[in-house]
Amino acid sequence: MWGFRDDTGAPVYIVKNGLDKEGCAKLIEGLKDKTHVASHHDGEKLVSTEDGPRNSSVLFFQDVELKNSLNNWVNVANHATGLRYDIIDSEMLQFTRYDSKDKQYYGWHIDGDPDWGSMRNFSYQAPKSLNETNQSNLCGTVRKLSISAILNDDYEGGEFQTMHLQEGKTIITTIKPKSGDVIIFPSALTHQVKPVTKGIRYSVVAWYGGPPLK
Repeated sequence: MWGFRDDTGAPVYIVKNGLDKEGCAKLIEGLKDKTHVASHHDGEKLVSTEDGPRNSSVLFFQDVELKNSLNNWVNVANHATGLRYDIIDSEMLQFTRYDSKDKQYYGWHIDGDPDWGSMRNFSYQAPKSLNETNQSNLCGTVRKLSISAILNDDYEGGEFQTMHLQEGKTIITTIKPKSGDVIIFPSALTHQVKPVTKGIRYSVVAWYGGPPLK
């Protein structure tokens, strides 16, 4: 899983200027005032902001053109890194907002495990855990690849960090992406967004699923 690195040494694939900056600005303008308090999936249930590692606001949304662009970059990363996971589809896009007024952040976490124990079943209601989905085509899948597409860079703090083991040592790598950069990584990679100390950090997050690893 860790056979690839970007130029920071992190086990991620970064597409520089993967999104058009003008499009990023328009997306921010259209969604920035529509977010709500985010919750965190701990693998079994939803955890509130007060009890969990997350303090941010989000909005799930549909954008066919943006999804197609991100799908293309996932296909490139999935091939170039040698992972070549069997990917079926992504979950709905998530617009995320980290505001320095509340020193918002997202502490260390993973987005999901790729094993059979994390396989999703269909839910007629909003999913309450990572083992549920309301997208019928994602039944029987797990999260395999994650995306964090950065929409702006006029803020301070909010660095994207990864943590992994290398030769028995814990390696923490810090990434300060630019507007339009797309970070793609295995969903089982431990990562976090550090507190934003000035301004507001905006991004789009997506998770790509497929059959559990054998």
